[in-house]
Amino acid sequence: MMEQALREEIGRRLCLNLLIQGAASHAWMTAHFVAEDRLEKIRPGLTAWYDRLTVSLQLAQWIGDLVLFTGTSSRFWRRLAKSEHPFRHSRFLVAQGLALSRASRKRVVERARAKRIVRVPGLHMLQLYGMSLKTWRMEKPLRSALEPLAVSVVSQIWGIPEERLFGRLVFETRIPDIPRAQTRFGRIISESAAGWSGVQYRSGQAVVDARAWFWPILVHELVKGSVEMTCLHGMAQLDDAMYARVMEVTDQIEHELWMLQSGGELFRLLLAAKPLELPIAHCMMHVSLLEAEMLEQFLFDLVDDPAAARRMMQTWT
Repeated sequence: MMEQALREEIGRRLCLNLLIQGAASHAWMTAHFVAEDRLEKIRPGLTAWYDRLTVSLQLAQWIGDLVLFTGTSSRFWRRLAKSEHPFRHSRFLVAQGLALSRASRKRVVERARAKRIVRVPGLHMLQLYGMSLKTWRMEKPLRSALEPLAVSVVSQIWGIPEERLFGRLVFETRIPDIPRAQTRFGRIISESAAGWSGVQYRSGQAVVDARAWFWPILVHELVKGSVEMTCLHGMAQLDDAMYARVMEVTDQIEHELWMLQSGGELFRLLLAAKPLELPIAHCMMHVSLLEAEMLEQFLFDLVDDPAAARRMMQTWT
């Protein structure tokens, strides 16, 4: 019975992680439009520049240099039938992970074509490195204005008070209190990460600490921490031992690439089905409270029967 409960909680946490990463992925593709007026006052042209940068960063998830270490998305998702696969406990990820990833890739390739982003592996990374260097130089004198703007935008979208959000634009993004990766690949990702975030407790209050190289990535990390804070409601019923076992299996940096690829498309489906009157943070809190089987059914409905998912969300008013 204990092992069955553990498997269910692992599957539930994996589904929540998919939505957490999806919300963060959606944010860095859209937040510059939310803040367009304020960005243009800081420096004219920033909105258009971030629009190209984020498309390139998104495309790198499929054709960037990490693929040399991870292999392709199709290979990863097709290995789900193997007993040691990290996502095998989630029926939803087994069934829909690859399809969601493909839908996200198709969307970002279309945007890359429209934004004149190179779509050839290798050449794309050369272009992205150049764009990254330009962004670093552009933002350096603007950090004192961009950091509070990132906090303000995320607070506006997710309803988290600004005093509980801490965001910094720095090159050294590692947050000391976050456990280090256990695998060689995880350590490679950790050392090269362009952004980090985590939920911490200061003076008895949960806060989000986020650090990143560039403004869109800082927004991404602040959103990831904010949604994580919201989803902690769904972990509150676990005892300390169960919580530790679940997090040990599910919250690994090696998983983030695959969660980002598929989660962005799933989060878009959630936004499309969500009743307009419901704040997104309110919906995510209710999602986090769903039991494992009901949560997976809700996600299946988002893909196959959005009207059913919408009817469920309407009961959360």
